[in-house]
Amino acid sequence: MTAAMLHLSVRFCGLAALCAACAFAAQENGPEPVSAADWFERGVRASESQDWPAAAEAFARAAAADPTRPEYRFRQAVTLYRAQQEASAIALLQDVVREEPRYREAAVQLAGWYLQQRRAEETIALLAPHAEDAMQYDVQQALGRACLLLGRPSQAREHVAHCISARPASGVDQYLLGECHRLEGRPALASQAYLAGLGLGYETAELHARLAETLHARGRDVAEVRIVKATRGLAGTLYGPAFLLDPLPDEPAIYRACGAGSALFHVHQAVAMGSSTPALLQLLGDVSLATLRYQEALDAYRRVMADLPEDTPVDWPPPRRASVEYNMGQACLGMGDVDAFLDHVRAAAAADQDAFGPRLFDAYHVAAARWTVEGDRTRCIEALQQAARQRPDDATTRFRLGEALWEDGRRADAVRQWRITLEFDPHHPQRDRILAAIRDVGRR
Repeated sequence: MTAAMLHLSVRFCGLAALCAACAFAAQENGPEPVSAADWFERGVRASESQDWPAAAEAFARAAAADPTRPEYRFRQAVTLYRAQQEASAIALLQDVVREEPRYREAAVQLAGWYLQQRRAEETIALLAPHAEDAMQYDVQQALGRACLLLGRPSQAREHVAHCISARPASGVDQYLLGECHRLEGRPALASQAYLAGLGLGYETAELHARLAETLHARGRDVAEVRIVKATRGLAGTLYGPAFLLDPLPDEPAIYRACGAGSALFHVHQAVAMGSSTPALLQLLGDVSLATLRYQEALDAYRRVMADLPEDTPVDWPPPRRASVEYNMGQACLGMGDVDAFLDHVRAAAAADQDAFGPRLFDAYHVAAARWTVEGDRTRCIEALQQAARQRPDDATTRFRLGEALWEDGRRADAVRQWRITLEFDPHHPQRDRILAAIRDVGRR
């Protein structure tokens, strides 16, 4: 083909495309429709091209031309919603359902919008005329979701069971069944249902997060450990259906890895899929802490605290915030930073005295033990003095403080603590030793 012929061919194709576009425009903007059916057809064509405002206008004209056809207003409401006119769409569909209470498709659509706004009670009331028919899949699923939002898992499970009976291959219904079991305190059954949903092709970040949560509750933070060859792998990352733990000695491409039965795998999968909610980051920290991955745990907890506004949000009450502080302390302790450990436990106790005040007392004993091992008697004595201030009548604390003071050469101070020990516990197991020390110091 010569260059001139190629040029003419291109010009011809361009003219043909232009003619086709003009023909389509003429069809769309041709003679004004005169009947409701004509307006409805125009609305359908506009919907197919995703011109939602034009579709809504056409369906509105169809409804005005024939008010006896509720499906026209139903389609108008759907296209208004897709045109981001949610309030108008909901108001219109409410009118349709009020006039046609047995119009199931409209009721289910409106229920879906209600559920997006967490209007669970209204959803149940809306679907009441259809609730008795167990074979109406969409009705049963919407009712199940509404019951879950209201914290009624046993009722939700009945609706979800109907859905699974109708569609056994539905992964989303297995996920909803897992939610029922989770809220009922049955993590084993919940994780089983979540895994079934995943096996049926339903995969979301939320599902992986729930799986991680329930597996963590069962102590299955690392499971299905196996050896994996990963030439381009990196420890602490996902590698296909596994999470790489650490390389084998002298084998940089061979890793220990855990599989899909592990909380560690699923929490990282949820993060990889884009989820970064405070709850997920806290779970990432908790699972990492449980698997002795202290730096990863600390990084996750720091992200949680950094994302929290100064005024505590409603879904992050002080006890939950306090638990993050406390676990940050545990991660610091695992990394050998005893001072940071104590700082975080103090912050946790300040946020929730009832839950973490007693743990601060224990933390001082842990710190004292660490400093004893390190040979830092001064820090050990300071920690035990803090513990004694927390519980002045604790005989064990007084005895340990006396021991630390005795080892530091402060024998008079040690005897003073041991006298207090016997006041609170006259039958202390070290009573004879204490009395001998008191007599010895008294003779000097």
